[in-house]
Amino acid sequence: RRVPFDPSAYTANAAGNPFDPTDWNRADGFSPGSPILTLVPGVDLDRTGAAPITDIARSLDEDAPIVLLDAETGERWPYFAELDAHAPEGADPLLIVRPARNFTEGHRFVVALRGMRDATGALVAPDDTFRQLRDGGPLTDPWATEQSPRYDRLLADLEAAGVERADLHLAWDFTVASARSTTGRLLHMRDDAYAALGDGVPAFTVDTVEVPGDPASTVARRISGTFEVPSYLTGTGATGSNLNLGPDGLPVRNGTFTARFLCIVPRSAVADGSARGVVYGHGLLGRAEEIDGFGDFADSEGIVFCATDEIGMSSEDVPSALALSQDISKFPTMPDRLQ
Repeated sequence: RRVPFDPSAYTANAAGNPFDPTDWNRADGFSPGSPILTLVPGVDLDRTGAAPITDIARSLDEDAPIVLLDAETGERWPYFAELDAHAPEGADPLLIVRPARNFTEGHRFVVALRGMRDATGALVAPDDTFRQLRDGGPLTDPWATEQSPRYDRLLADLEAAGVERADLHLAWDFTVASARSTTGRLLHMRDDAYAALGDGVPAFTVDTVEVPGDPASTVARRISGTFEVPSYLTGTGATGSNLNLGPDGLPVRNGTFTARFLCIVPRSAVADGSARGVVYGHGLLGRAEEIDGFGDFADSEGIVFCATDEIGMSSEDVPSALALSQDISKFPTMPDRLQ
């Protein structure tokens, strides 16, 4: 299976560039944490009785108006529902159903909406095309004819779980990506890199060893250098590059990448002759130098902090982040390089 996003389903960006779904369509299902989005014109979630974030347990009530069903196990799935707070004024907001825990990888899930009510308490009428599929009458809509076998299956799943088709406002199913689809590339790179490394260590250089001139400094040594790691990126692996994929969709090694490291050794480690090692990971668009502010903490707790730039999400990736904010088709460059 593959996700088949059609470029024609999307609007172009402000510059007129069309959306390219190629990287998304490599997946064999949707993200395990995907929010579920649909449009129910005029729906009032309070009147409907949908489970809010403050009462997720209601989502599992027998008569809950929104049902998430694991079709593989028959298990009802917890969620909370809300309306899109960013909808333009006067427009119907999207209904957002957020899973309270990630969907099971590789499983098929069915979404069912029933008893959708507006602000007056009146039922919101279902779409005519869905009504044809639900009621089993003549299929005059070509899309309904095409989808009929799929709907026979998912409606049977719902009826087996006690959800009557006659009550439905809307229903559909989707497949969640497998573990191989979500983590296969990263695990392949890890296994391939460690197999090549064997019992050795990466080649490294120590470029500078700084001894602070301030006798009151809690840092005894500041050590910086580089180390060589396998690269699975296109080109030189610089910001904006993608994973170098082979015919099987898995990353192929493309030489090496020279990574930076920075370590601070506190005075307490020198005095005691021992310390704990901690690898620090910076946040969004940060850099290894963030550990320079940890001297006092490192000294009091006996920690040697080491850091590297988390490429893909480091300060050197700011230009790429700005570029993808203008063209979302470039988004894969960030997670590819981060992996």
